[in-house]
Amino acid sequence: MIKTLQILYFLVLTFLAQLYAQPNPGYNGNGDPVGGDPVGGGAPVGSMLIPMLIYAIIFSIFKVSYKLRKGKPD
Repeated sequence: MIKTLQILYFLVLTFLAQLYAQPNPGYNGNGDPVGGDPVGGGAPVGSMLIPMLIYAIIFSIFKVSYKLRKGKPD
């Protein structure tokens, strides 16, 4: 009974997700193509990449040093 309900729940959620899906980003809602640059082509990914990596390294160093001070290494 529970297995049947889980499968039914999954199928209903899958169907509902398709109903609320966004249109293709390369086209407008009515199907006409969008002019201009490709989708995501002008995203400034590189501008924050280095600071984010630096913050990730600093966070990792603090986390490891905290665990070593506590005496509970993972």
